[in-house]
Amino acid sequence: MRLHTAHLEGFGAAVNAVIGIEESRECHIWGWEKTLPPLTAASLNGTFIPSFELHDWHDSAPLHSNSILLLALFAAAEHKNAKSRASIPGSDLLLSTISAGIVEDALGIACTQAGDLIMQHGFAARNGLCAALLAKGGYVGIKGSFPRAPGKDPPYLIDEVCKAFGNTWQLEGIRVKKHSAMAGTHCMIECIAALQDEYPDALIELGEWAFDHGGWGAKRPLNGDSRIDGGQRLMKHLEAPKSIPPGLSNQDILEKWRAITVTVIDDEKRRKIENVVLHLEGLDDLAELAELLKGKTANSIAR
Repeated sequence: MRLHTAHLEGFGAAVNAVIGIEESRECHIWGWEKTLPPLTAASLNGTFIPSFELHDWHDSAPLHSNSILLLALFAAAEHKNAKSRASIPGSDLLLSTISAGIVEDALGIACTQAGDLIMQHGFAARNGLCAALLAKGGYVGIKGSFPRAPGKDPPYLIDEVCKAFGNTWQLEGIRVKKHSAMAGTHCMIECIAALQDEYPDALIELGEWAFDHGGWGAKRPLNGDSRIDGGQRLMKHLEAPKSIPPGLSNQDILEKWRAITVTVIDDEKRRKIENVVLHLEGLDDLAELAELLKGKTANSIAR
């Protein structure tokens, strides 16, 4: 049956596009001295980001949009640069030359990855094979995937997708985390910091929704004491963590970047990356930043 349909109208374009993607190996794996095709490079680089909760987040939902978008843009930039040998300025962001029709087609193809349409079978086969090969290679997946406890009811807020469309810009809700931890714990972290200015030990309770999303069941004995002398219980209330109002300043973000990279790259490389990112709109070619991100880095938690 597959031989019968392999040359139907339109499939030739799909075959040629995929061959062009898979035959290329010009996209860097960040922190490694290796290159891969754009789709695979974007997948691996995207896997690295959430491991230490370093991604961005949205203050109304658990979304990490920039952490996805930037990976795709970098891979697309390196792929396009290798194909056309043309520089891609930082102000371009690759999409300015894509027509509305191509954007519509791309959205349609993306939707087929979750729906019962032509390419859905192909995407399902690819994802299943990828999962099997990763597991065979030693990569560890989530345990206890089946059965899962029931989620929220209703699971989706469909009306929110297009609510105030064209009037409310969700970009304004994207935040940079002050702490490398799940956003729901940031208030707790800042409460601890405030209380520790006065007391060496403090009891801080994690909210129920935050525990459900990222908590874990503690097993006794636990190290440390949760109460101060005399058994007094301390309480601290914050309306929101600093990441929301007023949000991190550029200097806060820069200091965080320096703190989390001090053990993984040398000072010279860190300064070069800083300079490029802080002047990104004037960059002549995004490949310059991609070049700085390649090369082996140190393990941030190795002893």
